[in-house]
Order: sequence, then structure tokens, then C-alpha cells
Amino acid sequence: MQHTSSASSETIGLWSSTWCSSAWLAQKFDVVFSTTGQQGLASEQRLLKEKGVILDCAAPSLSGSAEIARRYAFSKGYRNEFVLYQSSGEDLTYLAGLFEAKRLKTRIATRVALADIEAGFQMMTSGHSAGKIAVANH
Repeated sequence: MQHTSSASSETIGLWSSTWCSSAWLAQKFDVVFSTTGQQGLASEQRLLKEKGVILDCAAPSLSGSAEIARRYAFSKGYRNEFVLYQSSGEDLTYLAGLFEAKRLKTRIATRVALADIEAGFQMMTSGHSAGKIAVANH
């Protein structure tokens, strides 16, 4: 997903762990919002503009977060913020509103029928999907 704020020139990049495409790597963002806990911080930093911020909400573990913070917290002029969160209905409703207003866009790599969920899962775990895999129940 990519969101450009109408109140400022900030661009926020959001993606799944399988986002890595040359089109994404060519862009620079003010804020990178990482929710996967899987993509390497070095890759995320390549996406940042100077003085950019990485918001990491899903570090692999507390010790992993400490190691990431130790190595990268002040490197190359980037800032890293680690946020622990618990999802709420209010937050999800807010995000759904942003999506419906077309202020957030999701890259969908493919759509699979529920009967073909195994093929969708294999695509997801192979790392070859450049976006989300949508499952339809029909």
C-alpha cells in the first residue's frame, strides 16, 4: 500500500513481506511503516528519504528489537521507532474508512478461490508474490 497525505508532501509506504519489486525499490519515502517483522531493516532504510523514519510494529522478538535498535537507531541519519500495539476495532474501522476513501491502496498480486487456498498459500510462502493474495469464497 502507498498513501500520500493531502496535508503534507509525506509519502508513507506499507507492504507485505513479499513486496520487493524494482518499482518499490526506486521510490523514497518519509515514513516506512513495517508490520511484518520479516523484512530486513537495511532494505527498509533504502526506501527512506534523508531524515526518514522507520516505524516497526512487529519486530521478531524483544531481543531482536534491541539488536536492531543498537545497530541502526542512529545510523545514516535515519530514525527508527518501535511500537508495540494491540489491534482494536476502532483502529480497523479507521483504516477501513481510509481504504474506502481511496486514501490507502493495496497491491493485490493475485486472487484465488477458497477452493484453491493451498495454491495461494504456496505462492505466499515462496516469496514470489509482489503484493497481497486475496481469497474469495465463491
